[in-house]
Amino acid sequence: MAGDDAAGQDGPPGEQGLDTAVLREVLDCLDMSVVVYDADLRFVAANRAYHALFPHVPDDGSRVGWSFERMLRHTLAVAPGLTPLAPGQDTDDFVAQRVASMRGTGPRRQEVQAACGRWDRLHVATTPSGLKVSTRVDVTAQKELEGRLRAALAEAAAASQGKGRLIASLGHELRTPLNAIIGFADEIRAAPGDAAAAADAAATIAEAGRYLLQLIDGLLGLA
Repeated sequence: MAGDDAAGQDGPPGEQGLDTAVLREVLDCLDMSVVVYDADLRFVAANRAYHALFPHVPDDGSRVGWSFERMLRHTLAVAPGLTPLAPGQDTDDFVAQRVASMRGTGPRRQEVQAACGRWDRLHVATTPSGLKVSTRVDVTAQKELEGRLRAALAEAAAASQGKGRLIASLGHELRTPLNAIIGFADEIRAAPGDAAAAADAAATIAEAGRYLLQLIDGLLGLA
């Protein structure tokens, strides 16, 4: 952790506060990136995860005192893929927006995607003394899972719509031969002595029955 100017104090942590070395050890064990700027947005310190994410920022104290804008412009110069600078976006406008956002007094939470594709959940808070503490958590895997879930939901919705259309079409296809079967069966009952009419009706009934059988076989095959 760079930029440790304050020396640790003697005494129990409950009375004197955490020793600087202990605080450094705690922050360095965190998976999330942590970086601290002072009230004038000058770099104070960062944990190991921050330096791993931004390897161009050495962990030797040489960046202590650099302004947030200078740090950001340095990153844009040597590792632009680590920033959410959009293609074609004006660099000065981007820097001005980020600086203005960092100067805000209230806590800020947002998810941003870097040009390299990585998603991060950012949280910037201001301490009572005016320090700006920015944490960054990699949520790329979570965002990818959300994308797959949205795609699966869209596919399920499309399948449901297709199912509805299939049922409506099947109902129509079944109704037509069934109406023919019922109608011609009624004709046979109404004119039992007319052999020719009965034969024609029976032929129509048989044809409709075979058509229904084909529909059912097709439905079973689809299932």
